[in-house]
Amino acid sequence: MSLPDFYASSILVFGEVLADVFPDRSVLGGAPFNVACHLAAFGENPLFISRTGEDSLRQELIERMHRLGMTTRGVQIDPAHPTGEVQVQLDDKGGHVFRIKEDQAYDYIDTAQALAAAVEHQPRLFYFGTLAQRGTVSRTAFRALNAQLGCTRLADINLREPWFTLDVVMETLAASDVVKMSLEELQWLARELPLPGSEPELWVKDLAGRFQLERVLITCGADGAWQWQPGQEQAIINAPPGRSSRAIIDTIGAGDAFTAVIMLGLLRKWPDALSLNRANAFARAVCGIRGALPADRDFYTPFLEVWDG
Repeated sequence: MSLPDFYASSILVFGEVLADVFPDRSVLGGAPFNVACHLAAFGENPLFISRTGEDSLRQELIERMHRLGMTTRGVQIDPAHPTGEVQVQLDDKGGHVFRIKEDQAYDYIDTAQALAAAVEHQPRLFYFGTLAQRGTVSRTAFRALNAQLGCTRLADINLREPWFTLDVVMETLAASDVVKMSLEELQWLARELPLPGSEPELWVKDLAGRFQLERVLITCGADGAWQWQPGQEQAIINAPPGRSSRAIIDTIGAGDAFTAVIMLGLLRKWPDALSLNRANAFARAVCGIRGALPADRDFYTPFLEVWDG
């Protein structure tokens, strides 16, 4: 029996969901959750695999996913650990500092449940990051999924002190086809591995060869983004920062917005430069709202009208 058509563009998103606790409010977040929500709002069919406690945050999560038309098949329940939380402090330049709590439900993603949901979904694209691999239980689930799935794999090198090690980052790179990281994260890798030379382009070229990567994307904040793609006539493609009528309020979730649109480009086979420019434009627009996710789906309409037109 053939699968319904919507499965043809399905995506598996693995990792943490947590509440971003600001001085005056609390909102659901976490890079994988943010990416999954953006993809759903853009009309894709993401399966989000994570784990929550039996608490009010879980109920809020389920209600949010239902409003977006997302399946909750991959969201496990943990009777012993709470839904994740992170304290967020903003500085006067729109930057943010995180204090991530340890021993949270997303550290205990069950392998058997994750595999069952993933096999049923049959994804074409597998997204994962580094934070959910900080604990051995969820790291085991990630390894099992990576071994089972034969689709394109995209890693977000999302380093949050002190919850990462060089070994985990290297394993993540080795498990990937496409990698996205910030310039600061690339600089960290260049020091720790170390990578040869003194120029970011040389570091990325070495990484791509060492880990057999098909594409490496580097975000540079207000300076936009660029990518390295081995074997292409134009190996390095630069994209300027996106423009928006909105003033910058904060930069929380900008990288997740960028990644979601890059994933759309992979699925819809957009040209690389177009994909980069669209990802930058959407990330810039997200910087014009408070927090990582828009309050309603009308935010996405102008992008959908242009991209699907």
